Amino acid sequence: MSLAGYRAGTEQRRREDSDLSRTMTKNDKIPPTAALTWRARAMPTMDDVARASGFSQMTVSRAFDSAAPIRRETRERILEVAAAIGYFPNRAASNLASQRTRTFGIILPTLQDSIYLPFVEGAGRVFEAHRCDYLLQSIDYTKGREMHAISSLLAHRVEAILLPSIGHTVATGRFLRSLPIPLIEVGNLPAKPLKLAVGHSDHEAGYLATRRLIEAGRRRIAIICGEFGTTTNARDRFNGYRQAMSDAGLSVADDRTAQVEHAVDAGLEGLARLMRAKRGFDGLVVAGEIWSAAVLLSLLKYGRRIPDDIAVVGVGRVELSPYLPVPLTYVDLPRRETGTRSAELAIALSQGRKVKARVEKIPVRLVEMASG
Repeated sequence: MSLAGYRAGTEQRRREDSDLSRTMTKNDKIPPTAALTWRARAMPTMDDVARASGFSQMTVSRAFDSAAPIRRETRERILEVAAAIGYFPNRAASNLASQRTRTFGIILPTLQDSIYLPFVEGAGRVFEAHRCDYLLQSIDYTKGREMHAISSLLAHRVEAILLPSIGHTVATGRFLRSLPIPLIEVGNLPAKPLKLAVGHSDHEAGYLATRRLIEAGRRRIAIICGEFGTTTNARDRFNGYRQAMSDAGLSVADDRTAQVEHAVDAGLEGLARLMRAKRGFDGLVVAGEIWSAAVLLSLLKYGRRIPDDIAVVGVGRVELSPYLPVPLTYVDLPRRETGTRSAELAIALSQGRKVKARVEKIPVRLVEMASG
């Protein structure tokens, strides 16, 4: 069958669908969803490409193998025909034959905001460059959901998993240590990695943000952070804040600490609690990207001058930082670099290569703007 013949057959099927749709008039009492029913058909196969291109199935198969010896003109012709008829190589069949899926798993702490997108972009570019796939799961900052996410990825026979280093339940930690595939904890480096880890120190991030305020002459410094029992990130950032305060001989007051849930409204409620405290504050560490911009804007609505009345430093990059009424000073966390390095490590391990270290630390850095 020629490509023209294949297209003619496809056009005939489209006409049949069109004739069927015209039988449904406005007066037909059919539920709105009925018109959206999908009549499934099989995807085009390699046989279809062979018939439409005039080449043998073996030649077509070689055309989709970049390492296979085949004339450039032949490969281009076959790929052109495949694109025209909507054929894609059956990765599942190839994986079954090779006993390798070339698929990797990524577990994110949350999908509620965009702060982890640079990490996914960094990892995704590496996987795509190696012609690998990746699957995403999210646990919404709930440790109890981690087992479900891991089980789902294992069911797809992923070759390695990049998972958030926010702490694990005892049962999940025990299960993870028993897995025969590489596990790479990413983000805030854990004190005792399960297997391997790539990321930064949230303790250093909290310390650096607080020290910046102290160097600016602030002495009554408050902090908005996540709940200590939910993630190690929150605990470590707070401990960095507390150490910086201690090193400077400053006290940490309960009424200048607001632990909040991972939501913008929760961050604003935490700010409101700090504002109601009698002793007040002249510096504020916002220890999470999700709250930073909203908190700064809210302080301006309260009538506070930034940084004259209250200096503000965030932890984590916010894309809006340079465009806020007062550009936000923040500690940049290496999310994209972490994604890139952890994916490169996963690829290396899947190929049986040795790695130099179990833990790779990427530094954080202060980005100075006008708010603090």
